[in-house]
Amino acid sequence: MQSYIKISCTAFMVFLSACASDLLNPNNDDLTPQEELEPLTVLELCTIYLSQNDNSNLCIAGHVGTGLDYSDEDLAQRCRPGAEARIWAEDLYDSMTQERVRIDLSMARNCLDSSRELRQTTAGRVLAKSSEWNLLKLNACERFYQAGQNEGDVCRFDWDCPNETSCASAAPWTVDGARCLRPAQLGAACSSYRGCDTGLGCEEGLCVALLADGEACDPYNFGSDCTSGYCDETTSKCSQPEAAPEYKSEGEECLDATECNSDQCMICKPANIGAISTCQSVGGEDDYCRAHDDCAGDLGCTNFKCTSLEEDQPCGPNHGMCKEEYSCIPEILCYNFDGDQANCSAQSICLYDEASGYCDPVEGRCSVLPESGACKFGYACAATTYCETTSTTCQARALAGESCASDGSTAPPCAAGKTCTDNICKENCEYDEDCAEGSYCDENYFCQSQNLNACETNMACGEDKYCDLPGSECPYYTDQTSCAGDNTCAFVDEYACQLATDCAGIVSAEVCTADTSCTWLADYSACRPACWAHDGNETACEQASGCTYSGSYCDPDCSTNADEASCAASPTCAYKNVGYCQSIPGDCQDKLIVGETCASSSQCQSGDCAQAEDGQMRCAVELSGCNRDSEFLKLAFLYGGFLFLGRRRRKNKCL
Repeated sequence: MQSYIKISCTAFMVFLSACASDLLNPNNDDLTPQEELEPLTVLELCTIYLSQNDNSNLCIAGHVGTGLDYSDEDLAQRCRPGAEARIWAEDLYDSMTQERVRIDLSMARNCLDSSRELRQTTAGRVLAKSSEWNLLKLNACERFYQAGQNEGDVCRFDWDCPNETSCASAAPWTVDGARCLRPAQLGAACSSYRGCDTGLGCEEGLCVALLADGEACDPYNFGSDCTSGYCDETTSKCSQPEAAPEYKSEGEECLDATECNSDQCMICKPANIGAISTCQSVGGEDDYCRAHDDCAGDLGCTNFKCTSLEEDQPCGPNHGMCKEEYSCIPEILCYNFDGDQANCSAQSICLYDEASGYCDPVEGRCSVLPESGACKFGYACAATTYCETTSTTCQARALAGESCASDGSTAPPCAAGKTCTDNICKENCEYDEDCAEGSYCDENYFCQSQNLNACETNMACGEDKYCDLPGSECPYYTDQTSCAGDNTCAFVDEYACQLATDCAGIVSAEVCTADTSCTWLADYSACRPACWAHDGNETACEQASGCTYSGSYCDPDCSTNADEASCAASPTCAYKNVGYCQSIPGDCQDKLIVGETCASSSQCQSGDCAQAEDGQMRCAVELSGCNRDSEFLKLAFLYGGFLFLGRRRRKNKCL
């Protein structure tokens, strides 16, 4: 019997005692008492998540490092705020501190400590297929937490709930509406907030029996209406899907790599010259190889042996891969001979491509690249610097906010993690959390300062607010009365309420086409700004008169309205007393709480705006369980239901 405990805030103050973990001890016999173990941190939970979901750094000949799959530096990068693994860890940590799950600290420590020991003592390529590693992942690393809530209790995630229940809701527009509930039964009401029991599907809001094999089905439902989960496209009948091919065992004869288990670093290759190909681990040091792909990720293939090369040794496609501390660079820049076949062919390390006219290097030399002083071979420096062409010395790269040139000709290029835009280095980002406080990550992956007084995007308003732009609510109005009540909107037909413009009032295709500022949308039988025809085409948008490109949309540019009358005619433009027309910015508004009426998910604190039982769009309790992205959502999207997607909406990925 495993001894699970609830973790309270006071329990998180205990200190670490020695933790001796048996490598494969799922029952935790003779483990250190729970009260003596240090509680798990968010980083440790993130590390466990990575061990279960990402093996991209596993198939190497060396030891992977001190973490489960990564070095400490890699872990810091992959577990930074905003990353998927970090979000999962923060969510589980929240469930721990709120006592919605029970944690077996001994089992979790067993996962962490034993994994680290295996990583430090076993080559990655061997570890990937070892029974010790795979059993550890299936036991301690996957079973260290259990549900702490009972049926009917408030929840946030599926893992909060006991078996046979999930975090669902019959009243998602009510605070604490998410509870541990059993799936809806045959004939009961169902929705994206509460799914149906096994063998049932949700159709028109009711649970119905799924179709048996041989019964007619709709291929566009992707098998969601079939018990088997598969609808044959050729017969439009439910049937059993083709069984996935089983991987061959190590040493079995194979024809190609798909027959071998790549998750265990297995490939299809001969063990030596003339031998038949069999499934085997990627090559280690001195193993036979035909090319680099036959070898572990940190080895190259040289003279038909997997190995890595020392400093000053020739490297490249015909030689092999340098050791990690060296870089393979050509002694001359072959591209100087592009279009010059005679001089390119005269260089022993270059190869001329007649089709393209390019002269490319085929051989380099393993080198340590300098961070200062003379450039290696007259052009190469370490990644933290660049080779200044006049002095041919290694100089510092430009930092964020400093002047730059992409090619380093008139100014330094940008340092790693930054991009030269308009001759200024801008910080690159992937998540808002990558940027400094008071900044956000825009659609171009640059950090921008938030402006809470005037905004153009939701991102500019920060986490707790949304941008209320003129006309931004138009697409969410579902009836003509609501649409007409907003003077920035125009009702097109029963399917579309859109931003009003001068063009929107034109009902004749001929009149619309005659106006160069408008375009006729045949699919909607509606007249719209000509700029809209260039959505997704930045070049065409910039070439079109009176248009400006933002994100993936091409919109009319207010500044092209030369006089006050034409400016005032556009509901999203305002004429300023200094004599020019500009776009009306939006206002940052506080996000709405559960139950308040909304127009889009971005307006809600929960990130979920859906149609309530009273017909109004209201902020709902966002369910983060594994069942949230259910077949119901897919069908709702296909058949006209509401599906609102927010930027970086958090999804719970269960182990």
